[in-house]
Amino acid sequence: TRLALLCGTMVALVPSTAVAGPPGTWTRITDTSGVNIDEVGSTRTGDGTLHVFWQRTLAPLSQAIMHTPITASGAVGASDAVVTGVDATDDPDAVVTPDGRVRVFFMGLGKTPTEGGVVAANGSGLGGDWVRDGVRVWSTTSAVGPVGAALTGSGQPMFTYAFAFHV
Repeated sequence: TRLALLCGTMVALVPSTAVAGPPGTWTRITDTSGVNIDEVGSTRTGDGTLHVFWQRTLAPLSQAIMHTPITASGAVGASDAVVTGVDATDDPDAVVTPDGRVRVFFMGLGKTPTEGGVVAANGSGLGGDWVRDGVRVWSTTSAVGPVGAALTGSGQPMFTYAFAFHV
């Protein structure tokens, strides 16, 4: 009986294979220098491509928002910069507008107070054609945090963000 108990315990300790789905691999698309609180933003275009947006630190006081496409079949495309040279960024979010373009929103801080706030850029999602929407699309005297984006029922992009009151 002790032998049966010991064998049963040993079988219970042997790792089993995953049962959640077929075996596969993960492909890192963000930098290894990211921190544990970084969050990606994503949206999917009509062709089934998942567009993932993430932060990259280029140098002290120089960050970028990056874009990496993942096809419907799971192939990871080349990453490209949406916006570069921003002093600080926060977690991005994105939407696909009715005309099929991708619009990205994120918090950005620049060299002056007038350069801080919610920043937006738009592009086709094919890479290399990102255009920043002016200096910023919204600002407040409070520090803005992670941005969330969505479309209204009529297809108008909208965003929300966290902010802090100073006491």
